Amino acid sequence: MTISRKIAELLERGEVAVLVTVARGENVGAKLLVEEEARTTGTLGSAELDSLVAAQALRFLQGRDDTRLVSLKDFATDFPSAGEVFLLFE
Repeated sequence: MTISRKIAELLERGEVAVLVTVARGENVGAKLLVEEEARTTGTLGSAELDSLVAAQALRFLQGRDDTRLVSLKDFATDFPSAGEVFLLFE
């Protein structure tokens, strides 16, 4: 299922999710949709990165934060090239 189709389904059901997009670094434009139940659609390029970002996305959902650009090094300092990756959470 595509991310856009999944978003449409979630909106129809009145559910919320976080869409995370790689804004800078390897795989620019890659997207991961994270639902409140921790289900994901899409990938940012690696299973390890997806897992780290999904956990952060759930915290983002709980806080009901506004859209923001985040450096991967802010929450995953041990990830290779963390300082070069920026993610848009919305």
